[in-house]
Amino acid sequence: MPERTQRQAAMNAMQSTTDEATIKAALAMLRLGIATQSEVAELAGTSRQLVRHWATRAGVDAPGARAEYLKREWEKRYETPRNRAL
Repeated sequence: MPERTQRQAAMNAMQSTTDEATIKAALAMLRLGIATQSEVAELAGTSRQLVRHWATRAGVDAPGARAEYLKREWEKRYETPRNRAL
């Protein structure tokens, strides 16, 4: 079996042991950008690679969502009217 097919089979086997509620919660956190893939993996009790697999299959740009979330939070909390004018 080619390496890619073996990897896909392993991911599918791991995913089948994870309940749908966990996957949905993980994807929601990734879409919102409130946690990194590593943090979600730790919370879900699974590997970062599997979380990345879920995100890829769901079309979630986790790094992009995280960057946007952090940018919004920074602007909301730390940008003052004086800083915005600079």
